[in-house]
This record gives sequence, C-alpha cells and structure tokens, in this order.
Amino acid sequence: MKKVANHRSLYSRAGKCFSILFICLLSCLTLLTGCPVASELPPPNNPQSALAVPQNIRAAMDEPGNAIVITWDAVPNAGSYLIFREAGSSFVQLAETQLPVYYDTIIMQGIQYRYKVQARAAGIGNSAFSEMATGFIPCTSPMSTIMVLDSIGGTIVEKAMVDVMESGFLLCSQSTDNRGEISLPLVPGKTYSLTAHKEGRATARLQDITIKETGCCLTLYCHNLGMRGFSVIAPEVKSIAYSNDNQVYQPLAPGSTLSVYDFYYVSVTVKSWNIIPDAHSGSWGFVINLDSDTAQSDYIVPETLDNKKEADNSYLVTAVFDLSTYLFMNGKVRLYITAYDLVSNRVECIVPFSLSSAEIIHDPDLSGIIPKWGYFYAETFGNSLETTPTSRGFLPYEDTAVSWVVYLSYMVNDTQENPQQIRKVDFYRSTDDLSYTYIGSSNFRGLVGKSSYQFIDNDSLLEPGVKYYYKLAASNAAGSTQLSPAVALKLLPPFHVYLDTPGHNTVCPTTAPALVFTLSRVDLLNSEFIYGFEFSLEIMEMTGKIIFKKDFRWDAYDRQFKSYEDWLRVAYFTLSGNKIAFNLQTAGITLERGKTYAWNIRGIKNDYYGVKFYNYFFQDNEFTGFAFSHNTNYLYGGDAANGAYYFSIAHDAAD
Repeated sequence: MKKVANHRSLYSRAGKCFSILFICLLSCLTLLTGCPVASELPPPNNPQSALAVPQNIRAAMDEPGNAIVITWDAVPNAGSYLIFREAGSSFVQLAETQLPVYYDTIIMQGIQYRYKVQARAAGIGNSAFSEMATGFIPCTSPMSTIMVLDSIGGTIVEKAMVDVMESGFLLCSQSTDNRGEISLPLVPGKTYSLTAHKEGRATARLQDITIKETGCCLTLYCHNLGMRGFSVIAPEVKSIAYSNDNQVYQPLAPGSTLSVYDFYYVSVTVKSWNIIPDAHSGSWGFVINLDSDTAQSDYIVPETLDNKKEADNSYLVTAVFDLSTYLFMNGKVRLYITAYDLVSNRVECIVPFSLSSAEIIHDPDLSGIIPKWGYFYAETFGNSLETTPTSRGFLPYEDTAVSWVVYLSYMVNDTQENPQQIRKVDFYRSTDDLSYTYIGSSNFRGLVGKSSYQFIDNDSLLEPGVKYYYKLAASNAAGSTQLSPAVALKLLPPFHVYLDTPGHNTVCPTTAPALVFTLSRVDLLNSEFIYGFEFSLEIMEMTGKIIFKKDFRWDAYDRQFKSYEDWLRVAYFTLSGNKIAFNLQTAGITLERGKTYAWNIRGIKNDYYGVKFYNYFFQDNEFTGFAFSHNTNYLYGGDAANGAYYFSIAHDAAD
C-alpha cells in the first residue's frame, strides 16, 4: 500500500502543545530594532538656544487597557517630540509625534516599561532627555509557555535569556527557570519574534510567529547552548521570488496577492556560513512548506540547489522549488522556509501572501472519478503504568495516557483506465453525517493510478465511543470530483487488565488455584459494542520453563471462550461480571507442591500491546473496517517476569 502522510500544521501539539525549531546568533539591540539608541543621539545643535526639556512626563494605562499613554507638557518652539523606551541597558527610539501625547500599543501585560522624551526643532536640534516615567498594564490574559532546550540531547537550559520582540521592538527579556521555561501572556493574532541566548553563546530564534491560541507552548532549540565558548551564526534569508516559467522572477512581497498561475516556481536565496544540503530525513536541509486555509503541503524539497562561496567565506545558497503541482491552493497562504546548514544552524521565516484563481468548479475530465474508500482501522492505546510489583497497581482510567489513531485507505481512480492529473484529495469528518468539517489533505506530484493510498486522522479531539463519518473528494487545478459516499466508524474506549488472584508473592493452599483477572470496562463486554477480545494466558516456572501458554478469544455474540487457533470452545474459563477465572483443574494442569510460578495475561502471538478488544464495521453488507483497543497490561524488567505475578504452592497443598 502506498502511503500519503497526514499533513499537519507546523503548530501540532503533544498534550496541546506545538514545536518550531531553529538556531541563530543574537544580534546587538541596535541591529535587532533598526532604531537609534538614546546614548548615540547628537547633542543640541545650539546649546545657547537649546529647547527646554519636556516636563511632567507621565505613563498610564488607557481606559480599555490596550495601551500605555505617555503625556508631557508642551515645549515652546518644539516641532516634534521623540519618544524613547528602555530596552536592555539603553533607551531606543519608539516614535516621533507632533503632539505631547503618545499611545504605546507594542506592549505586553505584566511588564513595566520606562520612557523618556526629547523635544526637537528644525535649526535647533534636540533637547536633553526628560525625566523617566514608568507605565504598566496588569496581566489579565492566559499565560503561554516558552521552553528553551539544548538541541544536543534535548536537555533544558536554565538561566537562558529569552527576548520577545514585536514589530522590531523589544517587549521584554526574561530568564528561564529551573525547568527551562518562562511564562508570558502572548496574545492570539499578534506576531512575535523570540530569541534565546546565554552568556553570548549559541542562540535560537523564533522569527515572526503568529500566535493562534491562548495557552500555547513554544520551544526554542539552542545548538550546544550548554557548551562554553561555543557560538554559531545561523543562515539568513536574503530574497524570495516567484515565477511562472522558472526564467523571469519577481520579488515575493509579504501580504501581496498573486495569480495562482504565476506561482509555479519559488526561488529562495540564503546567506550561510556553512554549506546547506538539500532535504534529508523530513525537514533536514533546505525545504519549504505551504499552508493555506484549505490545504497544506509538507516539506517540498528543492528542484535545484546551489551553494556559491563568497569572498567573505560565506555561501550564497539559492534553492528553486517547483510548485506547479500545487495549483489547488487559493486564498490566504503562508510560505514556511526552513534551511539547515551542515552544523545544524537553522533559519526559518514565514511569508504570508494571497493566491487568486478562477473559482474551482466541477471538472468534466474528472466526472468519471468517484473517490472510493477502502477499508479502515482505528486503534486506541491505553498505556498502563505499574507502580509496585506487589500491587501491580495501574493508573485509573481517568489518569491514564491514552492515544488513538484512524487509518483510512482510499482509491481515487477506481473507475478509470488511464491515470488522471489528480493533485489533491481533501478529507472531511462529521459526527452526524450532515455537517462535515475539512480535516486535511493528501497531495500528489505524479499521476494517480488505481493504487490504494492512506490518510491518517490522529486528531487529539477524537473521542472514543463517538461515531464518526468520513468523506473525501479529489481535485486538480481545473476542478474537483464529487464527494465520496460516507464511511462510518467508532473508536473503542481504553481499558485496563488487573491480575487479581493469586496475588503477587502469595502461597496457594491448592495445586490447582483459580487464576482470576479483571477487565476494567465491563461495558466493553457487550455484543452491540464489540465482536470480542483476545488474549494469551501464560504460566511458567521460575527457571523459565513454560507450563501453559495458549491464545484465546472471547466471542461477544455467544459469550463463549474459544481457542484462537481453531475457534473451538474451551470449558476452563468462566465470566462473572467483568471478572474472568481460569480453572487449572478443568484444564488438566496440576502444579507441584513447594514450587514457585509466575502467571500473566498477555497479547496473542506475543503481541506487545497485550489484551485487545476488536470490532468490525459493515456498510450495505460490505466490510468497511475494524477498530481495536489495546492495553499494555504487561511490562518488561523489574522483579517480576514481564510484569507477571509470582505465587507458590504450599508444601501441604491439597489436590
């Protein structure tokens, strides 16, 4: 089966969190802001007729709480006023205004800002600085986390300074705590640049990132930040251009609107101090990514890449990307540029723009194609954690790390003899088969034949037990197919398996004790919900000799235990509620007095995921897929054999 990877936004999270990584050296404050520093401003041109110093400077929060208002008394003969704000160890010019008032909106809640003002007049020059005023807006917004990690080993970096900038101005500088984190009220919709540095050594920069939601988590990976005396210089994007013929290129200006038919090729030029390779293992090297409101294209590698050495021993690296197969994009688009050099320094920048094209309509050339679902399978994983060998206690359901994923196979060319110019397949999901939401796309660079492909839905918002419907449609630059019929499935909920008796390190008074284990979800033992579950029971001596090991299935329809190999009923299991007992005597097994044994419930065929519930799905009497729920109910290592329970047979045990 060919696989087309599920496309995720660069802002995908684990536990709600999303990660963007790259490395560069912190520039000095003047270079970062591009603004003059107060200590470098010229003195008044005519000291004898110098302007008066602005008096009564004040800084206070405006009534909506969105800005700090700086006011001062008007100065006679002043033509304008220069407003400065403290940034690090100096004051940086913030703005110039003709009135004795200024609204500073480039601020962050919870941070104190200090201001000074100069008066200016033509032919006279600048006045001396005013007194300093301090402004502050209380923090009422949710906090976001910024984490600084070392790219070598991923260890946390304590006491690293993180500079947060907006529109070229420094908002704040904070030091990471003993977890390598700082917390700041980043505002959704605003665009920030973040830089982490420590003692002048290697830095990481997150450039022009727009916050999409409150409470986000941003990670900056610093290359060898923990190594003394080590520093790096990250690559720098010098130019971005586009073309429709790979011959004549036009500059790509952020925010511009282009015709989708002109956007066939993109050329990116980067200045680097080391050679930049083409793409390796995903995002490594030089790649771009397109992200629009309707689709995503992950990791487009360059068609050509040229490293040209310059006189200053740097490299001017030009990469050309062929985007002619991505003409389905329209509306607002973001171009993500990522370039690694050979020593892992990284630059990344985001360029927003718009693409316009004629409205995509149904394409007669695609009229014979109706995308068709193949089979699917959905898996739920409940990760049990052992606390102590004696209790073999598992975390309760509410506290257990649970994950799930849906694999959907499909065919987009099932009825055509000749391959079609399909460039994209869109996927939609619904909970009622009425209102569908777009969830992602798969993109194709070549001709699409009759092969089966795969789409992965691992949305963290999926819920076990909820019925989901899926549809898909294929398209190219000229049009799209009809939506496919829907396919429906349910994710099974997670569960646990508990070994009850004999307990760990217990002594049994009989040579044939009942082995009892419990399934935590009794509702799973319902014929309307599942087809059954499968497991393996294992008994062994402490020498490792296997006394009993066999795979079993439980059928939810006749509620019988059966051998996994031949589906024949076995009589030595009993089910009461959600407790299952195995009778050794009925199975013809007699254990020896005075010996110690281990027992465990495992997955069939030594399946690592352990006990597995399963369900099948049909539509119009045709099989469409199946769902699993796995439980990792056995462990390796420790004092117990694979997480098993030890028990002994008493020397005077009864038969």
